[in-house]
Amino acid sequence: MSFNGVVEMCEFMKKFLFIYFLAAVVGLLNISCSDDDSVETELTPYAALRSFSISNLKAYYHVKTAAGTDSVATKTVVSSNYPFVIDQKTAMVYNPDSLPYGTDVTKVPTGVESDGLAYYYDEESLSYVPYAASDSIDFTAPVRLLVTSLDAANAREYEIRVNVHKVNPDSMVWNSVEKLVMHEPQRAIVADERMFLFGRRNDGSGVLSSFVIDNKDEIETVDITGLPDVAELGGVLRFNNKFYLVAEEALFISSDGADWAKSEASGNFKALVSASDATGRLWAVVDGKVTYSTDGVSFVASEQQSEGFPLYGISSVEYPLHTNPNILRNVVVGCSAPNTMQPTVWSILSTEKKWVEYVNNDERYICPAISDITVFRYDGVLYAIGGSGVVAGKEVAAFSVVYTSSNDGLTWLPADSNSVSLPASINGYEAPFAVAVDGQNRIWLFVGGNDASSWCGRINRLGF
Repeated sequence: MSFNGVVEMCEFMKKFLFIYFLAAVVGLLNISCSDDDSVETELTPYAALRSFSISNLKAYYHVKTAAGTDSVATKTVVSSNYPFVIDQKTAMVYNPDSLPYGTDVTKVPTGVESDGLAYYYDEESLSYVPYAASDSIDFTAPVRLLVTSLDAANAREYEIRVNVHKVNPDSMVWNSVEKLVMHEPQRAIVADERMFLFGRRNDGSGVLSSFVIDNKDEIETVDITGLPDVAELGGVLRFNNKFYLVAEEALFISSDGADWAKSEASGNFKALVSASDATGRLWAVVDGKVTYSTDGVSFVASEQQSEGFPLYGISSVEYPLHTNPNILRNVVVGCSAPNTMQPTVWSILSTEKKWVEYVNNDERYICPAISDITVFRYDGVLYAIGGSGVVAGKEVAAFSVVYTSSNDGLTWLPADSNSVSLPASINGYEAPFAVAVDGQNRIWLFVGGNDASSWCGRINRLGF
C-alpha cells in the first residue's frame, strides 16, 4: 500500500472510531434518559442509503441577441425531472438521464435519507465529514458517501455521480470524411442502406460513387454511361428501385445509377419534380403539364403547369403530417427560370392531385435566394443551404447560414449559428455540392471544387 493509501486508511479508521464512540454515547444517553430502567433502546445494525436527490439548479448557455451579439442565458433545471437510482449491489448512485448541458454542479444542495449516519468525503480536508441538509456539495467529480449503522457495527461506502451532458445536445457536430471527394458533386441519394453520389470529374465525365452507409471505407466508383453530355445529374430521382433523369427533353432510366438508357415514356419532358415510393407517384412536367406516373412509363396529366412552378434546381421532401401520419406532405422548392435565384415553394398532400404554391409577401421570411439552394428535412423541420445570395436585402456568403422552416416551407429564418451551422472551413467557399440525410439522423455533405471535401454531421441529441 502506498504512503497516501496508508494516510487515507488512518484517516478513515479515526473517523470510524469517532463514529463508534458517538454511537455509544447516543446509546448511553438513550438508556439514562429512559423513565423505565427496564427498557433499553437498541441501536440498529443497518447501514444503507435509502434515497438521494438534488435541488433545482441553474444551467448556463450561449445565445444570440437580436443585435447578433453573443450572450449568456440561464434556465432553471427542475431536479424532479432527473431522479436518481441507487444500485445497492454495486453501491453506485446516479441519474440515468443526464442534466442539461451547462448545468452548474459546483454547489449542489442534496437530500439524503439513510438507515444509519451519513458522511461524505471532503476533498479539501481529505476526510469524511458528517452530512447536513444545509451542505452544498461539489459534484464536478464523483463523490463518496459513507453510511454507518447506529451501533457502529457496519458501514457501507457509495459512489454518487451527478451526470451532466458534456456536449450541447442541440449543437451540430461535423466530422470530415477524407475518402469521399468529387470535383463536382451534384446529387446524393440514400437507398437500400447505400449512398449514391452522382457528379463529374475534373474532365467533365460523369461518375457515380457508392458505398454502404456504415462502411464508407469501401467505395465503388464507376463511369456513368448512356446519358447526353449536357445531362444535369442534380436532377436524378429514385423511384420503384430505379433511377430517373430528364435530359434533352427525354426521360432516361437506370437500374444501378451507372448505365442509362432512354425510357419508353413519350412526351417532351421538362423536369422531374419528385418521387415517392410511399404514394407510388413519380411527378414530372411534360408537354407543359404537371403529370404523375405510377410505373415510370405512362404519365397522367394532373394540371396545367402554372407560372412559377419549379423547373430548375429542384429539391423535394416528403413526410407524414403531424396530425395524421397516414397522410404525406410533399414539398418542392426550385426556380421557374434558369436566370433567377429566387425559388418558389409548392406543396401537395398524398390525398390530393393539385399542387399549391406558398406565397409569402414579407421578404424577411421568404425562401432564401441563394445559389444552388438545396432543401432537405432534418430534426422535424426543413433545412435550406447553398451558395452566396441576397436574403432580406443582405448579402450572404456561401455556406455561411443554415435556413430553417418549421411550417412546411411557408416562412424561413436563419438557424441559431451557435448550435446549427455548417463546417467552418467551407464558410464562404463557392463550389458545387450535394447533401443527403441517412436513417441514423446524419447529414452527408459533399463539397466539390479544387478544395473538395466531404462531411458527416449530426445534432448531438439525435445520436444519444
